[in-house]
Amino acid sequence: MEHASMSQVLPNYEGIGAKIRRGADQARALKADMDRFCAEVRRSIVHEVQDDGEEQTWVFRGETPKAPIDWSVRLGEILYNLRSALDHLVWQLVLANGQEPGRHTAFPIVRHEGAWGKQARNELRGVSQADVNTIRRIQPIEGGPGLPFDALGLWRLHSLCNIDKHRHLVFAVASSDGPRLRPRLLPPDRPTSAPPIRGRGALGTIRKGQVMLSLNNASVKFEPDFPITIRFADIGEREITAGIVPTIVRECLEAVRGAVGVLTRGRARPRYSGQARG
Repeated sequence: MEHASMSQVLPNYEGIGAKIRRGADQARALKADMDRFCAEVRRSIVHEVQDDGEEQTWVFRGETPKAPIDWSVRLGEILYNLRSALDHLVWQLVLANGQEPGRHTAFPIVRHEGAWGKQARNELRGVSQADVNTIRRIQPIEGGPGLPFDALGLWRLHSLCNIDKHRHLVFAVASSDGPRLRPRLLPPDRPTSAPPIRGRGALGTIRKGQVMLSLNNASVKFEPDFPITIRFADIGEREITAGIVPTIVRECLEAVRGAVGVLTRGRARPRYSGQARG
């Protein structure tokens, strides 16, 4: 029986599209769960007026919110699907160039120019020079100027995926982004010389009994909004984790879609239809 040589194998990008679609579906489901969790946290914020009537507060009266560890596992699966889609892409680019991919074949993601040369020479062996140049252009080294996506999303994906794969789960925490205020009713007899209304709002992680907002005047009625978001627990790499989790995941997803789109332009493109954008 004759076996086709690697140079005779046609590239197939279908699996790449399937990986990205799966990651997008997972990301959408996780965001929905996070949104419901945040809404439940908000419902435990209670308005209270102090006994002396001088101060009004909004206090979190629920148990200290703890994000399910299952979220971290699901985040790892999303990251893996997106990161492996890029590696699969390079495998197909080697085939498209009539060469043989191997264990070395991978999609390099580097933040600094000094890391590019050695990594590209190893991981991109067999890729055409034109595709190597394109992969270099979309690296998050100078921020990927002129690209239809934010190249920093690739670096975030690479870093978070490595943390999940080699160190520990990437944990999430519920966080207060600070209250948003709008006065509902000013008392008609409030003198113009009355002291200004001052307050303090809570930022960051939330705990049981935490004062989310305090105002020095209880006679003015307010309807504050308390944006509650899910953020990554501090891992000492703020460039990677700054922002809310669903937004960072969406940036990673859009960066992968963008990279694949740039590198498959003019070829049989992966299919993204049939799912909403994450």
